[in-house]
Amino acid sequence: MIKEFLDSEIKTFTLPSVLYKEAEVYVYKLCKVAKEDVAEARFIYEQLNYENDKPVHVVREMADRGFFDGLFSNKAVRVAKKKGVLPEGYQIHHIVPLKLGGSNSVKNLCVVDQETHAMLHQLIYQPIIDRMELGEKAVLILPPFERVIKKEDRVKFFLFSELRRHAMQNAQVVTHHKKDNLNANMGFRDAYCRSGRTR
Repeated sequence: MIKEFLDSEIKTFTLPSVLYKEAEVYVYKLCKVAKEDVAEARFIYEQLNYENDKPVHVVREMADRGFFDGLFSNKAVRVAKKKGVLPEGYQIHHIVPLKLGGSNSVKNLCVVDQETHAMLHQLIYQPIIDRMELGEKAVLILPPFERVIKKEDRVKFFLFSELRRHAMQNAQVVTHHKKDNLNANMGFRDAYCRSGRTR
């Protein structure tokens, strides 16, 4: 299935790592949406799901469905069910962003720690948005999104990201580092390449 997308005329965005394990990837359909439509979808989402800047109803539904069981403390799960408040440092994330045609359905939502959330948008989604024309359709191939993504899960999205691959192609590779030593909390820093530019 992955090869069919890559060989087709449909624009396909993918992380190189997912091609090694075809059974462990999801294919998401994308379509770049006009700003006014995104603003309307965002307004509806906030009106339906927010109270005092907290995504109350969405969080309650996720908690009631058991998305947080075993991942957060019992107290945090109880608070999520009763008050609809996420544990500190976590945010709601649209798996397919509204800008790329995503919906406000709970099926398209997950919970991500706030640092990883920022990285998802900066390293994966924004480059795609920048490369697509309004109304253009494409597909995105990514590792599966768990209902809760913690800091330790971030490496599977960023270790082989297109941004890192591009950096590797334009850098001097430092060969004495090994991939196994990569710290998932490194964020944007890359231990395996050093810029060839002089200051």
